[in-house]
Amino acid sequence: MIDEFDKLAATIREKANGRQIIYVPNPGNFGDGLIRHATKAFFHDYDIPHLEINVGFRGGKLVLTPALIDNILPASNVDLSLGGNHMSPADIFVHRVAQYECINTDRLHVSIAGCLCNRQVNVVTGSYFKIEAIYNSSMLDQFENVRLFKDAENLLCKTDD
Repeated sequence: MIDEFDKLAATIREKANGRQIIYVPNPGNFGDGLIRHATKAFFHDYDIPHLEINVGFRGGKLVLTPALIDNILPASNVDLSLGGNHMSPADIFVHRVAQYECINTDRLHVSIAGCLCNRQVNVVTGSYFKIEAIYNSSMLDQFENVRLFKDAENLLCKTDD
């Protein structure tokens, strides 16, 4: 195989420490489908034990513990970001977000809508700096109802599911 892939596989095995990898793919567009296909092929080619979980909370990443599934993503989880697109009426989206008292998300537009509806919002930074930068510049000192998290395992909103 390719040397970089060999190194990546070794790193994943080391961090997993004998545990099965839980793979949460991003259920987005065509490009996300290609990434999922390549990731699955990588796991297969390198014989890495894994479980694919398709859930509403978006952000395809490798997760090494089942805490994310057991404590953060209940069966009743709803992906609010899938209720429309850039052409959808904003009032319908905001009304849908306002129906929830507490929102866990890694989607910037969901966190902004929840913030403006005065809901408890726990936003996860994701894999790049955009969410953290906007939080720091526009939400941190302005809205007490929004909290930033580096990972989803320590979110405040818990459910009884």
